[in-house]
Amino acid sequence: NPCRCGMSGEPGYRCLRGDRCRTEYQARISGPLLDRIDLRIEVPAVSASDLIRPDKAETSASVAQRVARARAMQRERLEKLGAGATTNAHCPPSIIEEIAKPDTAGLALLKDAS
Repeated sequence: NPCRCGMSGEPGYRCLRGDRCRTEYQARISGPLLDRIDLRIEVPAVSASDLIRPDKAETSASVAQRVARARAMQRERLEKLGAGATTNAHCPPSIIEEIAKPDTAGLALLKDAS
């Protein structure tokens, strides 16, 4: 929240306390928390029309099919590596390290990012 009332910056709304509300709230609550967070993004409020707008949604059956395919691929991958498990949660760390080992392009990306 940008201020105590939670409405600062909303279109068509003016906080009765004005900028003072936001400044005091940021210093008291958000300031100490934000000092401990390295990555931050601003997330705009969702409008009522965004919530009401009918979008095409996936059916539960199509999601279940996608999950089943992903689990089958994972099971095959782990069987080839001799993991004796069907999920990452039940694999030894050495198997996870083998699966997650970055290729040349991945290593280059990691080096550039760091």
